[in-house]
Amino acid sequence: MAGGKIFISYRRADSQWAAARLYDTLSAAFPEERIFMDVEKIAPGQDFIEVLAGQVGVCDVFLALIGPEWLSLRSPGGARRLDDAKDFVRIEIASALGREGTVTIPILLDGAAPPAPADLPDDLRPLARRQFVRLTHEGFRDEIGRLEDAIRAALGAGATRRAEARPRRDLRRPAMIILALLLLAAACGVGYERLTRPEDPAGTPDLASFTECDRCPEMIAIPAGAFLMGSPEDESDRLDQEGPQRQVTVPRFAISRTETTWVAYAACVDDGACAKLHDDGLPKDGMPAMGASWEDAQTFIGWLNEMVPGEPYRLPTEAEWEYAARAGTQTAYAWGETWDRSKANMGREVCCIGAAEGADEWVDAAPVASFPPNRFGLFDMAGNLAEWVEDVYRDDVENNPTDGSARIWESDDPMAHRHVLKGGSFKDRPWAVRPAMRYSNDINWRNDDYGFRVARDMRPR
Repeated sequence: MAGGKIFISYRRADSQWAAARLYDTLSAAFPEERIFMDVEKIAPGQDFIEVLAGQVGVCDVFLALIGPEWLSLRSPGGARRLDDAKDFVRIEIASALGREGTVTIPILLDGAAPPAPADLPDDLRPLARRQFVRLTHEGFRDEIGRLEDAIRAALGAGATRRAEARPRRDLRRPAMIILALLLLAAACGVGYERLTRPEDPAGTPDLASFTECDRCPEMIAIPAGAFLMGSPEDESDRLDQEGPQRQVTVPRFAISRTETTWVAYAACVDDGACAKLHDDGLPKDGMPAMGASWEDAQTFIGWLNEMVPGEPYRLPTEAEWEYAARAGTQTAYAWGETWDRSKANMGREVCCIGAAEGADEWVDAAPVASFPPNRFGLFDMAGNLAEWVEDVYRDDVENNPTDGSARIWESDDPMAHRHVLKGGSFKDRPWAVRPAMRYSNDINWRNDDYGFRVARDMRPR
């Protein structure tokens, strides 16, 4: 089955984070031109329905991503989306099931149940008889191997890289040309840096990940968009400082998948750039950098920017942070209207005490990515550590910029040295982990439940 193709089918509202992560992982295991995902392979101006139909028609392995809401998602009119004969996901899967020679693999995400035949339209019922693979955000690295083995088995000899099957050619002439170009660039004193610097991450597809350097964090490309910032007046447990709601437009940017880790911050300390944080003596593998001040975060970012061209890294603005935390939702919490300990590390219902209840087994900070990601593939945007953002704090968001930039206030007033913290922490009351919630502290203040994640501009170099 040499020259085979892999098609990733997913529903944006249910499994987009998994699709992006799966694409990245499979791209490293198989030749990239074999893998099709609509965001990656459809050029501007193309008819995506025609392209999807054509790609499904020639694929050899079809991966059907099934998240917890895959069966139940509904259209704005209230009808179940799978029951619509014109639904794109239904058309993709039905086409794959009806094509002889295509291996269709259902992938159950984060505890999703296998669909029963009675739950599916007639043309999708054969899907219920296909052996499935499970993937979870916690066990992704261990579980992906089984899927890769299944794909290799389906592709057979075609799973080897196409480059390895090509006849050998004389590389001496290309090597001499490259050497001549490098010598010319060195002689002119220009061009060498452009030839050797890392690939520009600005070309990363929306919601896909990238890591720009060995010490750089894993980043997620966040699509541009608009949202209502703040909370409505009737939202339960709302504070006045969360309003009034206003429409904000956010340009494309990137944000780290997790809070900055203790190990990443320790590398900055070891280099003599960052100040040490309080160490409680407990193991730090996988833990976030607890206790960082706003100034600590800025120092870390300055150190990070020394490793890449253009100094693109920074703290997220408050608007960017809330937009990324909501991930397309406008509910009180990113997952719905009520708090849920299976979704975030939060405190008791009385102030400032950690709680280990149910799925939240940590009284203090949890290792990063211990809870499910949001729809943008970001972890711990609710709870765990309260996260610093770039903006100076004011008592409302009425005069915050509407273009997604940070609110700046240069003044000798002590309030000008207080910056915003978002997301709540392991010791905050559950309602404090809402995306709209905001509080503040002095830029030099360290608390054991404070942390940060970094953002990055996505303007092309």
